[in-house]
Amino acid sequence: MDQPNITVETPKDNTILAYGVASNTGRWLFLGGVLIVGVLMLGGVLIRWGLSRPFAIPKKTAVMISLTPRQAHRLFSPETLAHLSPVWRSTLQGSSRWPVLLGASRTENGWHTFALVLRWQAPQELRRDARGLVALLEDGAPEPETKPYAFLDSRKLWQTHPFSQAAGWIDPNTLFLSSPEKSLPNLAALNVWLQDKKILTSLAFQASPNSPLPKKSDISLSLSTKPELATFQRLLLENLPTIEGLSHLSGIEPTQIHVRFGQNFEPIETIFNYPAPLGLEQAQTVLGDFGIFKKRVIQLPDGSLANEQGAFSNDLKAMIGQKFSLPHGSLELDSTEIRFGKETFSLEDASPACTSFTSLIRLSDQAQKKLLESLQAKPDDKTAFQTLQLGASKGSLIGCLE
Repeated sequence: MDQPNITVETPKDNTILAYGVASNTGRWLFLGGVLIVGVLMLGGVLIRWGLSRPFAIPKKTAVMISLTPRQAHRLFSPETLAHLSPVWRSTLQGSSRWPVLLGASRTENGWHTFALVLRWQAPQELRRDARGLVALLEDGAPEPETKPYAFLDSRKLWQTHPFSQAAGWIDPNTLFLSSPEKSLPNLAALNVWLQDKKILTSLAFQASPNSPLPKKSDISLSLSTKPELATFQRLLLENLPTIEGLSHLSGIEPTQIHVRFGQNFEPIETIFNYPAPLGLEQAQTVLGDFGIFKKRVIQLPDGSLANEQGAFSNDLKAMIGQKFSLPHGSLELDSTEIRFGKETFSLEDASPACTSFTSLIRLSDQAQKKLLESLQAKPDDKTAFQTLQLGASKGSLIGCLE
């Protein structure tokens, strides 16, 4: 029987292609994936380059804050935002989710504010410089002394507490301008983060579990002997004119200071608490500091008469518990307390504003405004602050809002 003759008619008589044409899809997918990854990497490099261009910001920058305009409108009232400097106010307009950097430097002539924002967020009338993807906005002319700072430098703050509503740093050496007689050691910048009603800081601090609670007064401080907090408390005392110079009254350190204000921000009562009962010499010194002496007329060698001031009394019991009249109020000594002012109040303990928190400092709305006023940053009268407590929690200094 004759066998059939089969002829293969394919290109170049290739018997493999008789089963179908070979596909290059996998190769093109691989090349396409490599191209996409390359484009993304190049885009990432360009974006990083665009965000890392250094700008010349004031060398004496005291405050730097990173937040989004959307968060700013959630955190602050419209009255507070309207009272900000033109640069800050313009930067925070809208509800953008892109972060902005707000900075301020303090000089002898007041405050100079600036902002680092993405180019498309920058109002043209306030723009001073633009590099890469970022623009620098400033109020007024730039300061002569500068230092480099990039928009991307703030990322380190967010890496520590990524879920914060705002992050920033404060340079106390610039924020608090001390006179030569009140010179302070060079302090490191303090990183801060805002989380709901908490203000976290980078200052490591352990409080004594037996620390007395602050009182319900406008200013209440439990003074610390630990250097890491004592310096900041000294800064606070020096920048609150109402109690300036009184923290060392009678030559012994008080354990607590409490101040209450009247309607015009004037102190109407100040209380010092001491760790041990006052001695005779200390009580005499306190009265002398307030101008309370025992006066007598003496005859000088030339026969003339003169007034001599001496200790009010050599009897401690005659001074403790007695109320002395002052030109603007009264002074009262207790065994472990000095109280003076126009009025007298019974102060209650203030409960800690946070859990697992040792409260050491309490500042009311009026006290915070008084502090800002001393820093040449007087807030608008309509601005209201929540009472702030500062203390220790989990080994660091934090702030809690009541």
